[in-house]
Amino acid sequence: MKYCLFLAALFLFSCNNVTKKEYQNPEVQWGELYKDIEAAGIFENPKEFWDAAPKGKADKLLPFYLETKNEPDFNLKKFVEAYLVVPDYSKPYKKSDLPFEEYVQQSFASLLTRPKDDGGSLIPTRMRYVQGGGMFPEYNYFSSYFGVKAYLAQGQDSLATDLTTNAFQFIQDYGYVPYGNRSYYLGFTGFPMLSMMAEAISEANPKMLPWFGNLMARDYQNWMQGKTAIPLNEGKVLNRFFSEGKANAYIDLHKLTEWKGSSRYLVNGKPEIQDFLPIDLNAVLYQFEQVLAASFEAKGRKEYTNSYSNLAKIRKELFDQYFYNAEKGFYYDYDYVRKKASNSETLAAVFPLVVGMSSETQAKTVLEKLENSFLTPYGLKDDTSLKFGSAEMNYLAYLACKKYKNENLAAKIKDRWIQLNKAYYAENGHILRKYNLESPLTTDKTPERLDAALAILQLFLLD
Repeated sequence: MKYCLFLAALFLFSCNNVTKKEYQNPEVQWGELYKDIEAAGIFENPKEFWDAAPKGKADKLLPFYLETKNEPDFNLKKFVEAYLVVPDYSKPYKKSDLPFEEYVQQSFASLLTRPKDDGGSLIPTRMRYVQGGGMFPEYNYFSSYFGVKAYLAQGQDSLATDLTTNAFQFIQDYGYVPYGNRSYYLGFTGFPMLSMMAEAISEANPKMLPWFGNLMARDYQNWMQGKTAIPLNEGKVLNRFFSEGKANAYIDLHKLTEWKGSSRYLVNGKPEIQDFLPIDLNAVLYQFEQVLAASFEAKGRKEYTNSYSNLAKIRKELFDQYFYNAEKGFYYDYDYVRKKASNSETLAAVFPLVVGMSSETQAKTVLEKLENSFLTPYGLKDDTSLKFGSAEMNYLAYLACKKYKNENLAAKIKDRWIQLNKAYYAENGHILRKYNLESPLTTDKTPERLDAALAILQLFLLD
């Protein structure tokens, strides 16, 4: 039954008859009210206002504000309190005294959310989704992959398909999957994890594979057209991150890739992400091509199968040429503007292993580098120039080890990450997504999403 519902959703999407409400970012939706609130500095954390919802009908709020704002006794702060439901994101992490495993299970379960339209910036998903908790009560494309993996490991396949259906919904509605389900994220595509989600789902149920092709192809084409595709030799292309328009207050491209604070993408101390062809992006697009080829093969569409297989072959050749340094035995981003490889060594190098495009020799040298240069007593650093390690990158490195049969390093990564989280939890009553691995028990009050971190701990604990 659960797969029938998923297939029904995909059929509905593929018929192109889904209608969607037009969502506007808060600056457009609230117009002069937005400008006045920003100018008044009412909110120390602007996301509280961006995520606010009207108490009444959304289309009535701005006209009412314009009618009343010039009255002698008008007070903007009182107006906001009276007519908007404003979230409070100033609260610290909620502390727990449950046993560690129970805390992980219950905390992750509590993040499962049903879709709703609050009249504000929240875009309702088609199915249930996992929110990030705290000041991130919304869906996140990148994090959803880890939720899919956790639900499949728990035998909750229907929840895994819900998360995947949401990604397909966005492709149907917008032609791509945005960073999250907020109107202010529209126009900013999230890191393309759909092929990894589709592969995980189809491994659990191979009958799903033929249904992925058409909508996955739309998301793939979004990356292969316009300024994200960079022609190299003989018109062959690799890809980069690119964002049209002004540097938006809601999200900046450097943060989008989850590498803020890293030396990755830096040129003379300034982030120039759009100048680089990233390892991880091109690795997952290779996987897109592989999964698309398999999906169309399962549907008997040989011409599409051959086309995507050929694209994957070309990308693999370019990947080895531009990203892999045989002398150093590691993958590096490529600065196509200055025509040279980056010097930054990051865990983005595990992506080609995760998607299976590395040779045995390449994988061996990369994993040796991880053990010698990235591994600490508390897990892997995301970047050799940093002291921080994140849940997502430690898990992806673990998958890379498993893929290429390095069980010893996989066990070290898993065990050290679990012990780090247990130790931090014992001291603080909660966990973090990213830790200072030089001082791992140092408290960090910076709010972060915890959905992926909790999903990954469940995966490690179940392994």
